[in-house]
Formats: sequence, structure tokens, C-alpha cells
Amino acid sequence: MNITGKILVTGATGLVGCHIMIELLSRGYNVCGLRRTTSDCSIAKQVFAYYGKESLWDKIEWREANITDLLSVRDAMTNISIVCNAAAMVSFSHNEHAQMWQVNVEGTANLVSAATEANVELFCHISSIGALGHTSDNTPINEDTPFQPDARRSVYSQSKFRQEMEVWRGIENGLKAVIVNPGVVIGPCSPTRSSGLIAATMQRGTNFYTAGQTGYVDARDVAFAVAALIESNVRNERFILVGENSTVRNVQNIFAQNFGTTPPQRIARSWQLYVAAIACRIGEIFTGTKASLTFETVRTMGGQHIYSAEKIKKTIDIKFHTLSESIANMAAFCKQLNNKTK
Repeated sequence: MNITGKILVTGATGLVGCHIMIELLSRGYNVCGLRRTTSDCSIAKQVFAYYGKESLWDKIEWREANITDLLSVRDAMTNISIVCNAAAMVSFSHNEHAQMWQVNVEGTANLVSAATEANVELFCHISSIGALGHTSDNTPINEDTPFQPDARRSVYSQSKFRQEMEVWRGIENGLKAVIVNPGVVIGPCSPTRSSGLIAATMQRGTNFYTAGQTGYVDARDVAFAVAALIESNVRNERFILVGENSTVRNVQNIFAQNFGTTPPQRIARSWQLYVAAIACRIGEIFTGTKASLTFETVRTMGGQHIYSAEKIKKTIDIKFHTLSESIANMAAFCKQLNNKTK
């Protein structure tokens, strides 16, 4: 695909959006980053510096909009050829469900509508493996595994599924789109968001691990796949982006090795986690403090899921980073960030 216009990246200051901008700018594209007026760009700027890409930061054309406001989104679409939608809210807190639904579902609906009206050439949507179905026999989950909207699915998972439905609605109305479903994304980011929370916990050290298993992917690989799909002629398809399936304990062990902390030795059993979640919920009700553990978090941590990335491997030439490489990269950034704050 010959790309001559501007590419709008939403969620530009987040983990995935930031890495997508680095990849696209490195390929010479004109990139517009979408941010809110209250967005903190400091971590994203440090991520650019960490990769030695400081010079690319000044090439970003920033546009301000709140994706839940259709009018501001329409204004942001001016002279845009391609949209990369990495905007999303991740939360398992009961008190944030309504806000998350508004951002993930209604916000995406606004972006799809505005992109359709603006006749953009392509809408690249960054979804999640949370929007995929589960298998009952532990066979690998693929792009065709049907989603089961039952009570055990988290509100986040349901919002990501509905988010994708908005993109398919746009496709039915003539929008050209491609969807990627990354696993848990590992990469340099804020220690208070995304996988940064995992890194921050392991940097402090913890005695407990959980029995879960899921798919993981390097942020650099997500960005590479997005850019490669944009440049291809593939349209109206979805692709799982998982470099490696791993147990939570293995991930924690690799983080511990990189931070020089003691690996967790004791398993946190489901009943213990549910008791802790109840205590956190009571505290949330009476103090208004966001619960650090919820029923949804417990169910998510205990899931046993394996994902297949064969479709993307057959579509583009991609070699995923190993989990060890991804965690080492993230840990190095965390150490650098800590040194700067001391």
C-alpha cells in the first residue's frame, strides 16, 4: 500500500501507541498523535529516549481530543489517511466499569464513525486477546474461536469484544480495517499502567505467584505487525499477536532474575485470592480507594489459556522476541526510570 498522507495514532502516550509511533516515524511516515488536554507525555518521551529516538519525538504532530467526544474526534480526523486506534482503558475495578465502557466502546464507535465520514484509507484497530473466545479442552485459541459473553468474562473483556463489533460495523459501512489481538504486552511504560504494574511489583519483590497461563507479546512486535499490515494489502481481517505462551510464575521468575529479587515461592490459591478480593471491595466501598484486587482480577489470573499466532506468521514476515528478551528490555527501562527519579 502506498501511504502518502498522515497517520493518526490514538492512545499515543500509552504503551502500545507510543511504540507504534516510534515504528511508524522510523519508517518515515507523517504521524499525528492523539492525546487529551490532560495527558502526561513524560513517560512516552522517556521511552523514545530509551530507544535512542529522541529526534523523532519532535516530528510528532499532536492533536488534542477526547475520543468520547464525537465533535473533537471529527476535528482530529482532518487530513488523516490512516487511523491506528490504540486508545483503551484497562480496569477490573467495579467503580470504573462505566467509565471503561464509555472509553472502550463509545469512544471506538466515535472513532469509527468519524473515520468513515472522513473516508480514511484504513482503520487499524488494536484490540486484545480478551476479545477472543476460550476453548474448553485447552487447545490453542485462534481468530475463529467464538466469544462466549458469559458471567465469568470480565467487563474489560466484554468491552473489548463490543469494541471490535464497532469496527466490524464500520466495515459493513465501507470502512477498510484490520484488527490485531495482542496478548499481555510487555515493554517500557509507566510503572502505574499496563504491564508496568507487573514490573513494579516484581521490582519490589513478592512471595506469591498464581496458577494462571496466558499469551505475551513484545510491544515492539505489536508495533512492527501494525506497520507491516498497514503496508500490506490485507484488509478486513483479525490477527492474534502472541510471541509466547507462559505461566504467570515463569513470567514472575524472569522479572525477578532481571531485577535481582527473590522469585516467588508460594502459590496464591483461589480461595485466598477471593478472600483478599472481598476485603479490598469492602475497603473500596467505605473509603473510595480503588481496590488492588477484585473478583475479575482473580478469575483472570487463574485462567489457563494458550493462543496461536500462526495466522500472522503466515501473513507477514515477523519474528517475535522471546519472553526473556521482552522482559529484559522492560526491566532495563524500569531501572533507568528509577535512576532518574532518585
